[in-house]
Amino acid sequence: GDLAAGRELYSHNCASCHGPRGGGEGPGAESLRPRPANLAAHRYSLGRLSYVLWNGVAGTAMPAWRDLTPASRTALAAAARAFYRPQAEPVLPRDLLDLGARVYSKNCIQCHGEHGAGDGTAVSELNVAPADFRGAQPTIAESLRALRNGVAGTKMAPWTGRLNEAELSAVAFYVRGFYRDAP
Repeated sequence: GDLAAGRELYSHNCASCHGPRGGGEGPGAESLRPRPANLAAHRYSLGRLSYVLWNGVAGTAMPAWRDLTPASRTALAAAARAFYRPQAEPVLPRDLLDLGARVYSKNCIQCHGEHGAGDGTAVSELNVAPADFRGAQPTIAESLRALRNGVAGTKMAPWTGRLNEAELSAVAFYVRGFYRDAP
């Protein structure tokens, strides 16, 4: 998409909630539960952004933007993706990834689903859909923040009382493996 046009659209339509730098810190964000997504802390697939811009996000203040042209939504998606800055991350040993898989299977699969699509068996009981890790890959810091603090306005509770630091770190890395940058 046209990044310049997308930034202009973002400034007029999105910055009031997501903030000028996409960090979820816009002037309207404080009163929203759940808070607006921190666009800088996630790598988003074009497919995920297309879905959100067309449908909004149920249970949140994120509206659908169907009144925008396809070219404008594509430009807006490009602007949203531009906030993310990849960071160097360590490669985990196989045994820690295996630990992450076990922790995920025991504690996360009922909401986030077997393949991280946010389609687990408990979804019908939730007012806000769980993260779809196939289309949105959190940074390690963002993943750990959600695990340690929960996500206000959703059923995602802090896991520090049930998981130790090794388990938290392992599952934080593990969920990132579901990401697919496909349309």
